[in-house]
Amino acid sequence: MLALPFRIAVGAFVISMLGAPAFGQDTIKIGIVTDHTGNAAEFARIEEQGVELALGEINAAGGMLGRKVQLIYEDDEDKPALSATKVRKLSSAGVPVIIQLSSSTATQQAEGASLETKIPHIGANQSADSLVTKLDNPYFFLAGMPASIQFKTLIAFTKQRYKTAVIFADTSAISMFIAKTFENGLKDAGVRLLGVEIIETGATDAIPQVQRIRNANPDVVLDAGNTISVSAAFYRSYRQLDLKYPIIASYNKSLPRYLQLVPGMLDGVAFLDCFDFDKPETQGFIERFKAQFKEEPFSLSGYGYNAMMLVDNAIKRAGSPDREKIRAALADTRDFKSVIGAKEAVFDFSADRRAGFPDKGAVIRLIENNRHGKVVFAGY
Repeated sequence: MLALPFRIAVGAFVISMLGAPAFGQDTIKIGIVTDHTGNAAEFARIEEQGVELALGEINAAGGMLGRKVQLIYEDDEDKPALSATKVRKLSSAGVPVIIQLSSSTATQQAEGASLETKIPHIGANQSADSLVTKLDNPYFFLAGMPASIQFKTLIAFTKQRYKTAVIFADTSAISMFIAKTFENGLKDAGVRLLGVEIIETGATDAIPQVQRIRNANPDVVLDAGNTISVSAAFYRSYRQLDLKYPIIASYNKSLPRYLQLVPGMLDGVAFLDCFDFDKPETQGFIERFKAQFKEEPFSLSGYGYNAMMLVDNAIKRAGSPDREKIRAALADTRDFKSVIGAKEAVFDFSADRRAGFPDKGAVIRLIENNRHGKVVFAGY
């Protein structure tokens, strides 16, 4: 089980009295819609670490507009209807902006509430492109890595190296979507698909599927797995039968749980991510995170940090916690240097581009010695 520290009390960062900034009487309260008890809770907690690291740095530097910043958390349990209710609650409480850390599904419905209440709303980590295409909401800004960019990067990396492939998937809806998108992308890229091996939810091993992969003799295996237990069964079987075909995995394998559940069995896997250790902003974030939490950060915490810093940047440029001014400032964000995204990649928003993640900001990394290792490909 991932060891996560207890959430730090809002604003409770130790600052020496000598260097403590002088704040105005009022505080600026930022709303956080997160998941503490639902399907996304484990991942949302990691993102919260990044939010809280950013909060400490912002307050240590004088806050926003000379005012101390506080966070107001609301748990949506990753339920869409409840998520919309939480956005309305935070809007009624008077927060000037909301950061969302729960899933794309919950955020999709919550976005309707932010349009209804006209409050700036940042999706920190979500990947669904529909968040900026399905609803014309000028108050919503997606800071996560869109699925379209993820798949373009994965397919470009595969096409550059391999001619034939097999896809592994499980029976979850998300995994089947990833597998189908892989299949379409391989076809467009001219990579021949030799088969799709599906493992039922609840399976304790994947020996038959792995044997069929061996018989197919592909150049590469594409991992579209989403259910953690099924993915663990696949990798145990894959290593048990000693298959040597390289594996390319979706962003799901960037989650730290896999390294703990099947330690060492993912070594050599190339996986999609948004963390580039050669990027100065990322290097600095890693060092500060380790100093604060005494552990290595993953890209999920980078998403939380990035969203909070986007808010800080927008409010300071707006010169006011006024919602309309913050919305306009977010839409005018240019060349924002983030801790996530490939080296040299920057965030840009506009009225016509509400997904700010850089087009060629995704990276492919290797898992080495049971750790997330070096970048081997960037962009597409």
